[in-house]
Amino acid sequence: MINGMATLLGFQLVGELAAWLGQLPVSGPLLGMGALLVWLHARGEISGDLTKVCDVILANMALLFVPVGVGAMRYSGLFASNWYVIALAILAGACVTLLTTAYVARALVSWSSRRLPAAKTKGTSPTT
Repeated sequence: MINGMATLLGFQLVGELAAWLGQLPVSGPLLGMGALLVWLHARGEISGDLTKVCDVILANMALLFVPVGVGAMRYSGLFASNWYVIALAILAGACVTLLTTAYVARALVSWSSRRLPAAKTKGTSPTT
């Protein structure tokens, strides 16, 4: 399990260094997660240690929301006075998210439908 945690922290460190050295406007953990995704895809499998660590983290995910809840309680007066702006932001964000998801899904379906017939005519599978 230590190897799995070291892997996660190592990729977070790589992301932080890339963001800091490159002066990128993206958070380091996000870059590290992208690097981890590329590494896992290239490797083709997930180690048992990494799986165990991720399962433990996901099982305790609710603990990560405690600071958010405390902050919301601390600024409840601000939320009460600006509820309409917050509600509008939530609705607009949800709509943009749904539209973006639909667009990406449509584009992927179109892309895969163009790729599959080409692979069938060549006699190969699209994954090779």
